[in-house]
Amino acid sequence: KRDDIPQTFIYYFLKNKTNQILNDALGAAQPNISPKEIANYEINIDLDIFNSSLVLEKMDEFKGDTKEQKHQSR
Repeated sequence: KRDDIPQTFIYYFLKNKTNQILNDALGAAQPNISPKEIANYEINIDLDIFNSSLVLEKMDEFKGDTKEQKHQSR
């Protein structure tokens, strides 16, 4: 466990791994995956690069663009 990985990165990392997480889920009627199993996913990150404000700004812009696109498609 590393507390120095920004939560924003973890959010996007897990969002990107949605298909893998769903494939790893167990159960026939209602598949699920435990937080313990998710905690075992390995996150490789260069914190010096990630912590640059430009990277964080771009990720937030992307998040905003995605929400706007979903809203417009309704």
